[in-house]
Amino acid sequence: MTRNGGPFRPRRTPRSNPAPEQPRAQDQWARDHIRDIQQNGFAAFRPLGNSMFPLIRSGQVVHVSECGPNTLRGGPSVGEIVLCTVNHRHYLHRVGAVFGAVGTDTWYRIENAAGHVNGWIQIGDIHGVLEP
Repeated sequence: MTRNGGPFRPRRTPRSNPAPEQPRAQDQWARDHIRDIQQNGFAAFRPLGNSMFPLIRSGQVVHVSECGPNTLRGGPSVGEIVLCTVNHRHYLHRVGAVFGAVGTDTWYRIENAAGHVNGWIQIGDIHGVLEP
């Protein structure tokens, strides 16, 4: 018996080998575009949603090109819109802040147009940058 009078229930121990996370259906839209960027260096598509309004309208054609330390362009700067992965989810959102030295140790804060922060990522999670 516990203090509240209920039966004692031992804590569940986590599995040593958790099942791999299944891809989410809502993230499927970005997989083909990420593959195009990796193979061709660019992709053009029409994202849906209003998280980046008024910078990007739902259904507007956007052109995303490759970026990163191995490209001539380098990493994105504050205010640029990037196609990225944050916590296993894909976003076409803005870089809100950059922390650290330029290179692989740099961290990027990803946020929507209203300033909601999605998280911090490194350059390896940024797949491309929106062309003006």
